[in-house]
Amino acid sequence: MRPARVPFAGKKLSRHALKPVLVGIDSNASVIARLNEQFRQFAHRAAIATGSPWGFILGAIGVLLWALSGHWFAYSEGWQLVINTTTTIVTFLMVFIVQNTQARDSREIHVKLDELLRAIESARNDIIKCTDLSDEQLSELEDKLKATASHSEAEPLSAALIVGGK
Repeated sequence: MRPARVPFAGKKLSRHALKPVLVGIDSNASVIARLNEQFRQFAHRAAIATGSPWGFILGAIGVLLWALSGHWFAYSEGWQLVINTTTTIVTFLMVFIVQNTQARDSREIHVKLDELLRAIESARNDIIKCTDLSDEQLSELEDKLKATASHSEAEPLSAALIVGGK
């Protein structure tokens, strides 16, 4: 009779190796985080590639080849359906890629602006949380800032501010 096989016997284990074995650990969270990161990277690369001159050239060549092939397919409905279906599918998928990259870019810009607001002593830090405001509250804040800016424009700049002094 063979001796019973003990899992992990004599092996050094890390905490990460035991995660799937441990009861109560939600491995779906790490899967979702990993999937989000992979999609973010894919969307970033796809947006750069499709937004480049080479992406445009490749698309133009595809349309040109399709147009030239019309003669061999007698400009049939099936031939037209190919370009219609292809452009619809590509457009549909590109919406998600563009939305992902724009949402991330927007978040990055807001984080950077929030850091600038936080770092400048005279800035109002309550503006950092303006994303939580309703549209009416945001419009009201915008009007106040425009009024403040128009008062600031009326005052002449001192020579120290013009040359970069405080």
